[in-house]
Amino acid sequence: MPERIPWNRWICPREKAIRFDDRCGVLLGEAGIGKSDAIDQLEATLKGRSRGVLMRGNLGEYSDTADLDADLFGSQTFQNWKEGSSELDLLLDSLDEGIAGIRNIVGLLQRRLRNVPFDRLHIYISCRATPWPETLTTHLVESFGGEDKVRHYQLVPLLRNDIVLAARAAKVDPEAFLAQVDMRNAQALACNPLTLRLLLNVFTSTGFPTSSLQLLERGLLALCEPAQARRDRQTATSYTASQLLAVASRIAGLTLLSGYAVIETENDSGTPRAGIATTDLLGGDEPAGDSSVTVDETVLRAALATGLFSARGAGRFGFAHKTYGEFLAARYLSTMKMPEAQLDSLLSLTDRTPPQYVPQLHEVVAWLASFDDAVFERVMVREPEILLAADLPGQDAATRARTVDAILARTQAGAISYDRRRDLTAQLNRLHHSNLAAQLVAVLQDKALSDATRELALTIAEQCRVIVVAHTAADIALDSAESLGLRIDAGYAVCRLNVAETKARLKALAFSTGNSTWPLASAPAPSRTSPGALSSNSAFVERISGEIGKPVGRLRLPASARSLRAKSGEQSVLHLGNFDSGVLASKSMEPSWGQPVPRILVHRASVHQLHPTKLAAGTLGSTRLVSSSRFFLAQSINQRHSRPSLPFLEHPRKRLIAVSDRALQDLQERSRPVAVARR
Repeated sequence: MPERIPWNRWICPREKAIRFDDRCGVLLGEAGIGKSDAIDQLEATLKGRSRGVLMRGNLGEYSDTADLDADLFGSQTFQNWKEGSSELDLLLDSLDEGIAGIRNIVGLLQRRLRNVPFDRLHIYISCRATPWPETLTTHLVESFGGEDKVRHYQLVPLLRNDIVLAARAAKVDPEAFLAQVDMRNAQALACNPLTLRLLLNVFTSTGFPTSSLQLLERGLLALCEPAQARRDRQTATSYTASQLLAVASRIAGLTLLSGYAVIETENDSGTPRAGIATTDLLGGDEPAGDSSVTVDETVLRAALATGLFSARGAGRFGFAHKTYGEFLAARYLSTMKMPEAQLDSLLSLTDRTPPQYVPQLHEVVAWLASFDDAVFERVMVREPEILLAADLPGQDAATRARTVDAILARTQAGAISYDRRRDLTAQLNRLHHSNLAAQLVAVLQDKALSDATRELALTIAEQCRVIVVAHTAADIALDSAESLGLRIDAGYAVCRLNVAETKARLKALAFSTGNSTWPLASAPAPSRTSPGALSSNSAFVERISGEIGKPVGRLRLPASARSLRAKSGEQSVLHLGNFDSGVLASKSMEPSWGQPVPRILVHRASVHQLHPTKLAAGTLGSTRLVSSSRFFLAQSINQRHSRPSLPFLEHPRKRLIAVSDRALQDLQERSRPVAVARR
C-alpha cells in the first residue's frame, strides 16, 4: 500500500462547509487514524492555491523547546513573513507527541503566537483529541478575534470508498479484498489506516490466515505499538504491545460486563458517574505472553493512550470501535478460566426458561466461543445463530454443517424471529462448506418444513452463492401447491443466483394471466426481502420481467396495452395491472407504447381505488417521462367524468407532470380541466 492515499475525511459541524480556508483549524483524530496523512494532503492542497508562504513543523520530532523555537519561529522564513505583507499557512503536526516529549510546549506556542499579524495567518494544528489543551483553544480564540475564527475538525474512520481507493492503490481487487475482510469479521481493522495497511500487506503477501482470531490479535497489537517519533526520542512507554493489550483486555471485560460504555479518569467530583472509574480497574497482574504486567495507574493510562481507545469528552474514554471492546472482553474471559455456571451467570438472562444470552453481549459470546471450544458447543445447543459472528471460517466443514442444521432447526421451532433472521442475512456467507448444496436442497424439498425454514435455506444459498440450488428454487416457484410467499422468495432466489437456463423456466410466471399458473388475484404474505414491501405479486413479476429479458417488456406488454383500448370493464385492466406501475411508467418512455400507458395508470388509480402511493411507487421513480407521456396522462385525467385524487403528482421532488405542462392549482376540482401545453 502506498505511503499516502488522497483520502478526504475531515468533518466539522454540519452548518459549516469544509474548505480549509479558516484562520485557525484544530485537526483532531485518534492514534493511528491517519492525521499525518491528512496533513500531507492538506499541505498539497495549500501548495496548489499559492496563497503565500507555507511552513510545516512536526512537533513530535523535538525533545527540547529551544530547538523547536529556533527551527520554527526563529527561522528566516517566519521572520520575513512577520515583516512583510504576504499570508502564511502554518501547519503544526503531532502536538500530542510534542506534549509527551517536550515540557511546556503549549506555553511556547502561546508566547510565540501572540504578537504576530493574525490577519495574514492561517494556522492548522493536528493533535489527538484527548491531550488537546483547552488553554490553547482559549488563546487562539482571543488572538484571532472570536470563536467563529477557530474551527475544530475531527478525522473520521475510513469509509468503504476510502478502503476501495487504498486497495486500488495497492493493486488489489477491492471487491475480493472487502469480501475477505467481511468473511474474517475484520471490518474494525479495515476502517483504521494503520491496520488497513497491515491487512493489505497480509492479503497481498500470504493471504489472510484461516482464523479470524489471529488476524484480530495481530491488528490490535499493531494499535498498541508506540509511535515512531516516541521511539526515536526514547520517550515511548516501557510497556510492550502485549502488555498493553492485556491491560486493554481487562478494561474491556470489566467495562462491558458491568454495562458501562466509557472509562472515566478524572477524580470523583461528587456527581454520579456515567462510566467505570479507573480505580475500579486497578490491582493485580495480567498475563501477557511469557510475562505478566501489574495493573497500576501508569500502565492503565498508557493503555488508554493507544489506538484502541478514543476520547469521549474530558477525562472520558471508550473503545475506538465496538469490535475492539467485544473481542478483548472475550479474550479476557478466556484467560480467566471461570467455571461454567459462573460464566453463564455473567453472560445469560438466567430468569428466562430456557436461559438466553444477554442480547448486548452476543458478539462477546461469539468471540468467546471462538476462543473456547466448550463455550462453542454450549452456544451451538442454546442459540446457534450467535455463532455467525464467531470465527466460523476457522472451523472445519463438519462444524459449519452442524451450525447450518442447528440454525434451521431453531427456525423450524419458531425460536428465531423474522426480524432476527433478516439481521443475520449479511453473516450467512460464513456458513459455506463443501456439502452445503446437498444440505440445502434436502431442506427445500421437504414440504413438511415451515416456509420460514425453507426461506432461510434460500437466503443461505443466495449469500453463499450455491448455484446448484437455483434449479430447486425454480421448482418451488413453479409449483402452484406451494404457498405464494415461498414461491415469490424462490423466484427472487433464482434471479439472484443468476443461472440463465433456470431463469428462463420462470417465463411462464411473467406471461401468465388469471389463476392458471400464478395466483394473480391474491396477495402474498410479507416476504423475507422486505416486510410488507410486496403488497401484490406484481413486484415479483416486474423483477422476473427485467431478469429474463426484453421480449416481455417490448413485445407482449405493448400488445396488451393496445388491446385495452378495445375492451372495457375492470377485468381487462386487472390483467395488465399485475405488472407493477414501475414497469408501465418506465415503458411509457418508449415510442412503441404510445398513449395507452398513461390511461392505464389513471384507470388503475380511479377504477380500482388504489391508494396514490401504490401507483406512485413506480411513476415517481420515472423522472425522465417524456413530454408526450405527461401530455397523454393529463389528457386522460381531463377526459374522465370522475377524476381521481392524485396527490402524488404534487410530489415536491419528483413531479410526474412538469410545472410547465399543466396548471397545478386545480387538480382536485372536478369541474375544471387541467391546462396542458404539449411540447
